[in-house]
Amino acid sequence: MEKPRHGRRHHRRHRHHFRLAPLGQPPSMGHRHARFRHTQPGRQAGADHAPRQSRRMPRGGCMTRWFEDIVIDEVFPLGSHTFSEAEIMRFGKLYDPQYFHTDPELAKSSHFGGLVASGWHTVSVGHRKMVDALDSEAERLKGLGQEPGVSGPSPGVNSMEFKVPVRPGDTVTYELIVTDKRPSNSLPGWGLLFNQLTAKNQHGELVYHAEIVGFSKLRDYSMPLKLKLLLAITKVPVIGPLLRRGT
Repeated sequence: MEKPRHGRRHHRRHRHHFRLAPLGQPPSMGHRHARFRHTQPGRQAGADHAPRQSRRMPRGGCMTRWFEDIVIDEVFPLGSHTFSEAEIMRFGKLYDPQYFHTDPELAKSSHFGGLVASGWHTVSVGHRKMVDALDSEAERLKGLGQEPGVSGPSPGVNSMEFKVPVRPGDTVTYELIVTDKRPSNSLPGWGLLFNQLTAKNQHGELVYHAEIVGFSKLRDYSMPLKLKLLLAITKVPVIGPLLRRGT
């Protein structure tokens, strides 16, 4: 990977068409995410592990809403995370083993002038906080007897920028803003959300910015009769394989 210039790393993906297969919705699709609670074999105290994340959603917005209820330009605080030297090195050794992410002494000779967190480390923490916020809010709504909205997968990221290096001891605060939305053209019953995810350090400096697209389910969607008939036809043992072969 090319070394960053002037302390900035930039990655951009061009917009592209994303096509989801099959008109039907996978039974497991939803806002819930798998949680791994088992103990890994041979794990010892002090072994490398992800830092404990809070399950409590910061105040300031309700992320788990139906597509129709989502308000454009509303800000959703996701919370903060402090990056320690040990954590930065651990992530770097596992997923981005460049010397300025793994060795404090060697990192002094880099143009960063010291150890910095991998950009993917910053991204991963932000994504974890976003998922935790979704799950936490869904649990809260269920506790109130309300049905939470359903979020789907992301078809991609339109842009991603690393503005300022994250150094040991930095506390990064994440926010999500929904900038636009529209019904999906490829997946009936779902809408597309266009989001901006930002992260700032304790000095108010922007360290990370991304434009992310995500799916959100429509609450008031009713499948058209023609689509119901098409789905029914695809389930016929003889006709279904022929239709799929022709696509």
